[in-house]
Amino acid sequence: MSNMNELAELKNVRDMIEYICYKEHISASKIVTEYNEKYQENYTPQSFSRSLIKNSLKYSMLEKILDSAGYQLVLQKKEDLADI
Repeated sequence: MSNMNELAELKNVRDMIEYICYKEHISASKIVTEYNEKYQENYTPQSFSRSLIKNSLKYSMLEKILDSAGYQLVLQKKEDLADI
């Protein structure tokens, strides 16, 4: 399966974090630990898990969590399918 197909299957933030954990062979707890160290926060893995389950993670927090895992969000306009 290509990387683009895998990414297209992600339906929410929880899926995104699970994908990153799978690809990087790390746990969500490890991502939270990295986040806490980088941003001098005290976010617990339990709070993070609850936010993922409720799909209530704020965008600013998502950016920092992804940054801590070595990822970033990229907004990109779709290709015009008529040109293909």
